[in-house]
Amino acid sequence: MTIFDDYLTGALQLPAESLLGSLAFFTVPEGGYDRKQLVDAATDLGLDLALVPHENKPLDAWKKAVKAANEFTYPYGGWTSGGSQTAHILVREVEGGKESALRLLVREVRDSSSRTLDHQVIGEVEFFRPVRHNGQVSQTSARAGSMRWVHRGKAALVLPEERQHLDRLNARYMADYQRHLQFMDAAKVRWMVRDALRSLSGVPVRASTFFVPTSNAGALALWRELMEQRLDCRVVDEDGKVTIKHAVMHRVPLVALQESKQMLVDAVQEDTLTQLNDVMKDIRDLKERRQTVTYAAYTAVHERYQKVMATAMEYTRWLEVEFDSTGAAAEMAQAALKGLKKAIAGGESLLSHHPTVVQWD
Repeated sequence: MTIFDDYLTGALQLPAESLLGSLAFFTVPEGGYDRKQLVDAATDLGLDLALVPHENKPLDAWKKAVKAANEFTYPYGGWTSGGSQTAHILVREVEGGKESALRLLVREVRDSSSRTLDHQVIGEVEFFRPVRHNGQVSQTSARAGSMRWVHRGKAALVLPEERQHLDRLNARYMADYQRHLQFMDAAKVRWMVRDALRSLSGVPVRASTFFVPTSNAGALALWRELMEQRLDCRVVDEDGKVTIKHAVMHRVPLVALQESKQMLVDAVQEDTLTQLNDVMKDIRDLKERRQTVTYAAYTAVHERYQKVMATAMEYTRWLEVEFDSTGAAAEMAQAALKGLKKAIAGGESLLSHHPTVVQWD
């Protein structure tokens, strides 16, 4: 057994009051995650559905599918794998209209030394944006169009011998679109897990590692069950073979030693300062980028400030310490928020639920 194994075995045998909480760190493999499966599992476990990422937007799914078609390669001339020339399909973005987005498909022919021999647009692919019904955007009306091949007069620029390769590209593109529409990527899942750990009064100690207090050990166990047992990661290889993987979350009990407490105090102070600076940056951005600010925008930044301070106060009471490096930042953030409050047009109360508008001088 290693020293870490000895520590882990001993820590798990200690009474709960001897532990500060757990260090939780996780790994989310690259691949596709079914949002419906995630919603069903989170509902079954009683987890907060507000933390589940939103459904993928059709336009985003289309962009990913088209991007994957870039540099699609096949033999050109002779039409055998031993040919000395290759065709490369390059995807080029062009300005689309209000109703659609468009990409051009360029065929670039290269020799064995990668020198370009020919370069011309041979096709296009279009995405039809969602339409509005009764003032509401209907995402289900959005759709991805198939790849269309260009004709010059009556002659097709795509030769009969290469159609099989381009048909294969089109089929892969359409399959990728459906996959990106249904499945979330790993980045969305990672952000969800980070937000979930923060909702458990978690504090980042280092990259992808959070401290979660003992009081939230039960909820942390449920999130671990979700990641490791209830949520599949679909990894598709180049041949279309699907492999199922799962995320992993490790929990290491943190014993209530003086060194552990000091590490936690430092982490909480650093995180509080970082978040307060982010609050002040958000306030500056509101002033610089917008001539008006809605009640909802003010409320969002105000609630963020309150959450930061609530977590900091929770740790000060629990650890029985005073944070000596966050007071000035908290006062600055509070002063900036008061500035927003004073700027409310007509001096209306921010406790009102009406969409009050702030006008900047």
